[in-house]
Amino acid sequence: AVAAAGAGGLTRELVAEIGYLSGIKPLTSAKIMGDAGGEPLAILCKATGLARR
Repeated sequence: AVAAAGAGGLTRELVAEIGYLSGIKPLTSAKIMGDAGGEPLAILCKATGLARR
């Protein structure tokens, strides 16, 4: 889902899917993905064990 978001941009469906796969609520997922700084997304990636490559 993250690779698809990087390739084609974020859609509402992708944000919901990333939230579902991460075990967080859709609203929380939307807030994380909507943050301009990117720090919440980095924390989510690290918390879920996503590798850099």
